Amino acid sequence: MFFKHTSHLLLLILGYSLGIIVIYWNFFSFYTGSPLLISLSICTFLLAYFTKTRPYVFWLFCFLATFLMGSLRMEMHPSQRLFKTLHHEGKQKNTLETINPFTLEINGNKPQYYQFVIEAPLKSQGKQYRYVAEISPIKIKDCTVLANNHLKSNPIQTVKALLSHAKDTLKEALKIGQVGLAKGYLNIPSATQLPRGFSYKNYLRTQDIHFTLYISHWKKIDNSGPKSGYKYLAAMENIKRDILEKIKTTAMDSAAIQVYSALVFGEKKTLDPGLRTAYQNAGAAHILAISGLHIGMIAAMLLFILAPLQRLPRGKVLSSVLLIFCLWIYAVFSGSSPSVVRAVAMFGFLSVGWIFNRPMFSLHYLAISFFFMVLWNPLVLFSLGFVMSYAAVASILLGMPLVESLGVPKNKYVKKIWQLLGISLLAQLGVLGPSLFSFHQFPLLFLVTNLLIIPWIGILLGLGIFTGIWWAFAKPPDLLVWLLNKGFSILNNTVEWIGAQEQWILKSIYFPSSYLWAMLLLMAGFLIWQHQKYHKPKSIQYFFCAVMIFQSIVMGQKIYDHKTNEHYIIKSYGQLSLLSITPRTIHYFSEKPLDKNTLNSFKNNYGIHEIIHKEWANNYQLEEFKIIFPKTTNHIKGPISHIIIDSSARAYPSHFKPEQLKNTQLITSGFYPTKEMNAWEKWAPYLEDRHPRFL
Repeated sequence: MFFKHTSHLLLLILGYSLGIIVIYWNFFSFYTGSPLLISLSICTFLLAYFTKTRPYVFWLFCFLATFLMGSLRMEMHPSQRLFKTLHHEGKQKNTLETINPFTLEINGNKPQYYQFVIEAPLKSQGKQYRYVAEISPIKIKDCTVLANNHLKSNPIQTVKALLSHAKDTLKEALKIGQVGLAKGYLNIPSATQLPRGFSYKNYLRTQDIHFTLYISHWKKIDNSGPKSGYKYLAAMENIKRDILEKIKTTAMDSAAIQVYSALVFGEKKTLDPGLRTAYQNAGAAHILAISGLHIGMIAAMLLFILAPLQRLPRGKVLSSVLLIFCLWIYAVFSGSSPSVVRAVAMFGFLSVGWIFNRPMFSLHYLAISFFFMVLWNPLVLFSLGFVMSYAAVASILLGMPLVESLGVPKNKYVKKIWQLLGISLLAQLGVLGPSLFSFHQFPLLFLVTNLLIIPWIGILLGLGIFTGIWWAFAKPPDLLVWLLNKGFSILNNTVEWIGAQEQWILKSIYFPSSYLWAMLLLMAGFLIWQHQKYHKPKSIQYFFCAVMIFQSIVMGQKIYDHKTNEHYIIKSYGQLSLLSITPRTIHYFSEKPLDKNTLNSFKNNYGIHEIIHKEWANNYQLEEFKIIFPKTTNHIKGPISHIIIDSSARAYPSHFKPEQLKNTQLITSGFYPTKEMNAWEKWAPYLEDRHPRFL
């Protein structure tokens, strides 16, 4: 399981990753990298001193040095510097409103002009098209682009934003590399909408996106086509779009086309939600994301095609270079997802090792590819796809020797099935923690799914790539299209049948972040045990220690949950609701019952299945908080901590005594403004429209 220097390599990667995490979550704050550089210099000196005298101390300082390197890399990353600048300016101005990154002033409610470059199209949402765009400030006079002149020095010249526009405002969606001029509102993304819920704002930050920009119209300001640097990406995107448009004109089923597009082209934006759910319930969602499974099959096909080149002088080098080149082209063509880049990088390092006849320790190449990806873009460390991809492969590489030590069947067909089951089980164990933390469900039939589908995927992938290349130049024969349609239809029917067996799907699993860290510590203890057992007897004590820590964390979380007593005001689909959360029950007060997704979110995030709905009352007393929902002008005595105002409110500030509203906070829905709402907004000394609101 472990080879020479494996533990040392993992130690260095762990230090570098922890350095990135510490700076990203602001456990330590540095406005310059000078303290980190000084610390790194001291560590380097100590490394040189302890190189030969004390090897254990040497590796300790290696860990500290890589920790400081990761911290410095994250501290100097433009996204982190932008985040800290905006946070600092907002704190200085004592405001929660959007700070314009170019002027460092409060953005206000006035639309402004921006130049944008489309980096990547995203899945459309409802009646809107969405894109990742690079935006920069401009000044407009008579529709002429002028230079941007800031009143104060500011190094921020461009930022990434989530750009969106209504589908009916433009004739067609914008394309990669398109440069335009638009007038719109620059805002910060909305924060968490539900207690302990998914934060879209934090997710966008991991993608280096800190703003949203909505535009109603735009003007093209570059007639030469895509911006330089995006031309090749735009060309690949056009080829992919043309092929997919040709596929849609055939007699293939819609579901077959969607899965074919995801499996071969990495195009998942058009995937039907019901079909996606079926793959998730069957434990086959990894098939829809191009990963090492797909890259391995494609590499095997390319090696077979390039095999004759190895007979030529230096043919080994030539075939390896062509293999790596083709795989990287396919990675870019399919969207460059973290799982694809990881797989291609691993194959690249393996090919280089093969050329120079170096020992092929896959775990080393996995670690090296991990390091270079995080070195290139530290934010990728917070990508769920990146984490699950590396966790699955690492689990397979570390666990397969242990599985094989249990015994391998002699029959070659039974052996293949045994290996497939072992790989599927280990991959599922590797991603178990992140999967439960993110999705809160576990499909028990994943082994059956992989056993039935994986062999079928190889045939469909080869047939799909061959047909796609044919489509790029001419129309393939109807027989080939029929075979492709039939194959994907069988795949979809099998997955949908397995996914429909809901009694085999564990749902609403409570798995907080503490459980995730506990599971990581448990895995670390197991790895240390496996490493130490080659050197010391009875080293299982390391694993037992990890088990005890795991149990302590789980018990501590249960004690913490037993003391839960929280109150929130949330806004879900435009409806205000008051929540009172106790260890066993969630009571919520609202006009109408909350939707199913919101209720499931409460079950997942709190592990509480008893949720009781009650209609709005006029006032509530929750511990020391007195909360008023003034649907009538009934007289209310005593000081008021919070007043909830929406379109159904019928009370004015004049209906209350001044001393009652001395320390009152106003919470408004912002929908369908009425004269009562306007009166309260004019009166309110402090208005906050963030939800959830902790009381």
